[in-house]
Amino acid sequence: MKTKLLLSMILGLAAVSGPAPAFAEWSRGFVVDYFAEPGWKAGDKDSNCPNGDTPAPDWVKMMTTSWRTEAEARRLVTGAAIGAIPLSNRGPAPGMNVTRDPTLVPDPMTPMVVGNTGYGFDLDHNPQTGFVSPDGKQTGLDNQYYRAVGCIKQYRGGGRYSAEPRGNEDYEMAEMRAGNFTVVIVLSGDGNDPRNDPNMRVGFYLSKDKLGINGAGAVGDDDSYRIDPDPRFMSVFDARSVDGVITPRAPLERLRLREPGARFGFGQDLVLEQPQARLTLKADGKLSAEIGGYRNWRAMYVGLASHGSAAEHTLSHPFETLWYNWQKLADWKPAGVAGPNTHISTFYMMDAVPAFVITPGSHQVVTWAQVFSGVSQAASRTPEQLATAMRLLGADPGFRLTGGARSWPNPPNPNEPQPPNDPLYWARAIQDPRGSYYAAGLASPVEPLPAIPNPAGGALAASRP
Repeated sequence: MKTKLLLSMILGLAAVSGPAPAFAEWSRGFVVDYFAEPGWKAGDKDSNCPNGDTPAPDWVKMMTTSWRTEAEARRLVTGAAIGAIPLSNRGPAPGMNVTRDPTLVPDPMTPMVVGNTGYGFDLDHNPQTGFVSPDGKQTGLDNQYYRAVGCIKQYRGGGRYSAEPRGNEDYEMAEMRAGNFTVVIVLSGDGNDPRNDPNMRVGFYLSKDKLGINGAGAVGDDDSYRIDPDPRFMSVFDARSVDGVITPRAPLERLRLREPGARFGFGQDLVLEQPQARLTLKADGKLSAEIGGYRNWRAMYVGLASHGSAAEHTLSHPFETLWYNWQKLADWKPAGVAGPNTHISTFYMMDAVPAFVITPGSHQVVTWAQVFSGVSQAASRTPEQLATAMRLLGADPGFRLTGGARSWPNPPNPNEPQPPNDPLYWARAIQDPRGSYYAAGLASPVEPLPAIPNPAGGALAASRP
């Protein structure tokens, strides 16, 4: 992060050097200081979760198998440090990894949200289905992700109208504030009033710089942040503003951002299909953003399950809960895909403060939201470097789905040769320029490869290997 004094020097230099950027009549930059998928909570027990938090799993019971006695499981679990217990080794036979193949164990039947209060967008354009917003002003809000996990302690709460923060929010915000990732937003337009502009542009980008924390412990206003031109985490679309509320001018096909829950700087991509977005310019100069859409639930599972036993232990639920609950509540699939739904509706909130957003290849402030190209700092990390960091934190850089999880929705074929073990498989997928969703083979054949429309000239697209 550059200081404001340095920024003024850079702006002076930019006046006499560097390529001329595209200009709008107005542009504003922001840096995100809150980014999470909110739940909702009105108290220890509420209409959504009348029995309160889902009880934490009994790991002694879960680690007791046909080949491991309860006494052996108790010795394994009792007093063990977080991450020291091989929780994945509890399949029908020793060494069968239930994290890589959760179909090896039965559905734990973890309770789901039964009430109707929640956040989201009406993605299916049916106001009779979905949640009602906490303020009662919106109906038909699709967010099956939350319904599937919203009674688990770490997923309860959060959002602007909840009684308390969601359990995981502080953890995720700490990762962002520690400098593992930074998201910036650029708004630009042709009119003379940013709050009422029928022809504007919105850009979401990753930044190369760490968040600037001021003396009060908050993210500071008006600091500068360089764009990281990594197409995996970049989305640009045309929009309009009415009374400060910004929405896309035309339906969006896809949004690609950086996954807020991909901790430790792993950099997993967040791919939203059939998305909706709503941004609001606030009277104090800050910005709020809400985005929602359909995510491939197996991709979400891999992103969490790859974090290993330490994450499973601290999340207080077995990973197979995610597999089975998301599978049951998945509510969308791309046109042309046969079989059960592959995607689940999700919703995210952002808050952002004013910032100077700098182009990746110069020292100039961005004056028009557009697709940028160039050398990406995030993409320059090698899979080997990423794998080393992952192992230090107990994550599995070689993670991949196996068995019934790999062949889903079909049963595993015992005659099909298994792929060779690659200790860097997931690390390679994360760093693949197409994004982990495509590199790990989780996208269906009918889903187009990533392409970012670039009004300044063509599109940036990946190709199949």
